[in-house]
Amino acid sequence: MGNEHPRPLDDIRQYANKPIPEVDPGDLRAVYEFVCERVAKAGGRSMGVGLSVYEQLCSPGANTLMVWYRASLLQLCAQMLGQSIPESELQSMPADAPVPFREVPEGLREDLNQPALPGYVFEVFAKFPITGIPAEGMQGLPMDFGNLIAELERGRAGKDTAKG
Repeated sequence: MGNEHPRPLDDIRQYANKPIPEVDPGDLRAVYEFVCERVAKAGGRSMGVGLSVYEQLCSPGANTLMVWYRASLLQLCAQMLGQSIPESELQSMPADAPVPFREVPEGLREDLNQPALPGYVFEVFAKFPITGIPAEGMQGLPMDFGNLIAELERGRAGKDTAKG
């Protein structure tokens, strides 16, 4: 039969500098929570898992690889955007330094530090424009942090409005 399915990284690289497909927010949540749980049980170390495990967590027909890719990036973004940067460090950085942490509103930062992320985070991240990784690699993350923060804030505002 041969190898009917290309290697996962090759699948992601086919989207180099192009938007990857959107995914179902419920699938994203399931895979994200599974990954976080495994990392926590492993003492903060990441452990490899076959895509077949993620397929069991996702709805039928889901693009499991893209769900995993988005979940992995969400985990990294939540850690980065959720942390507080001491004011002394922020003040010592050049004003034009591309520091997304500087732009994170405190309420959003608090939401990203919750043990279970709020639903709006998955709704936004499942559809947010993210590109694949080029074969030669890349510097930074494959998304616009400023727009991500703005979209998360809009999602958060919608969540607060729905409560009221």
